[in-house]
This record gives sequence, C-alpha cells and structure tokens, in this order.
Amino acid sequence: MRNEDVGPTANNNRNQMETALRMLNFYASRLQFVGVLILVSTLVNIIVVLFGFATIPAYTSNHSINYSDVRDKYTLIVVAIFAFVVISSVIFDQLRRLGSVLFEEISDDLEWHIDAERRTLDTLRVKESKNAPPLTVRLTLRHFAQSSELPLITGRQGLILYILLNLFVSIAELVSIRVYYP
Repeated sequence: MRNEDVGPTANNNRNQMETALRMLNFYASRLQFVGVLILVSTLVNIIVVLFGFATIPAYTSNHSINYSDVRDKYTLIVVAIFAFVVISSVIFDQLRRLGSVLFEEISDDLEWHIDAERRTLDTLRVKESKNAPPLTVRLTLRHFAQSSELPLITGRQGLILYILLNLFVSIAELVSIRVYYP
C-alpha cells in the first residue's frame, strides 16, 4: 500500500489484503500437508503390495489360516489406501482451486497499485518505484505457488499421475492375489 492511501477505504483495503494473505498462507500450508499425505499413501500402497507378495505365502503356509480370509483382509487394506489417495487428491485439487482464486486476486490487486504508481511516476519522469510489494506478500505468493505442486511429480498432471499409479498398483495387487490365492 502507498503512504498516500489514508482514510477508511485504505484501511479497509489493507485489512482485506491481510485477510486474503492469511487465507492464502492457510491454503498453502494445507496443500503441503495433503501433498505429503498423497506421497506417503502412495508409498504405503506400494510397500503393502510388496509386503503382501513377500509375506502372505509364508504366513499362510506356516499357519492354519484360510487363504480367503487373508485375501479379503488384504484386499480391504489395498482398497482403503486407494480410496484415501483419491479422497486426498480431491481435497488437494479443491484447496489448489480456492488458493488459485486468491492468488489471482492478490496479484491483480498488486498489479493495479503498481500500474497506478507507474502512471504517476511516468508523469513525474521518475524511473524507479519506491513502493514495491512488501516482502511478506511476495513470499506468501511464492509459498502458495510452490505448495500447489505435489512432491516428486510436479505439474498440473501430477495429481492424475498419482491416482493412476495407485490405481495400477491396487489393480495389479488385487488381480495377482486373486490368481495366486483363489
């Protein structure tokens, strides 16, 4: 905000900007948390599948346990992990969309202030702006931009790739466990 901005309108705009920045920071923190949950869930899904391949035959051969009981419980675990990844992915996408709206509005607001300042500076023939956006605003925008990417698989297709990877692992496990343990 410029120093010339005074009065109730300037205070209201400043309060709105601070509120929007807090909300954007909240969304960024939640995106990081859910992104890590998706990554960890995917790794757990892969580990559970590998663990099942390695231990179910040995466990069921050493104990008098019905294959179908083990198979059904194992299937339930794999499906639950996949469902968790899908639900987490939907939450991640919703948070990213809500945050993107705020990100755009904050960016537009800053751009309007900078453009207005440039027009004023051009008429005064001054070359540099003294009122760049504050560091906290720039850091919050950058924090959100980085948080809106998933770990390891970046880009807009990262979410789809995580879901497809988990779907592939889950289907492969469910098919193989049904073939090996009919």
